[in-house]
Amino acid sequence: MLSLGRETPNRRAFSELGALQKRVRRLGARRNVALRRFSASRHGASCAVQGELWLEFTRAHAHYRCAVRRLAQFCLTGHGGGAAAAPAGPGAQTRP
Repeated sequence: MLSLGRETPNRRAFSELGALQKRVRRLGARRNVALRRFSASRHGASCAVQGELWLEFTRAHAHYRCAVRRLAQFCLTGHGGGAAAAPAGPGAQTRP
């Protein structure tokens, strides 16, 4: 079989890819709900409630971005492993 320098992903890699995609979808849905709640609060909630909803959204957004970075890193490395693995946690930086 002709190989172009890439390995065919194995079952474990496909399983990991599926789990990463599922996490991105789940966290994206949670982020969207938080954004809708914050947006709706702008027309009737107190400043304190708006602040709490904003914090809820920013936390959900940070977790979503982290999951997207992990998925992107998995796709870039081909199997998600190696020295170039994505930093963990919502506050992790990908650039120095």
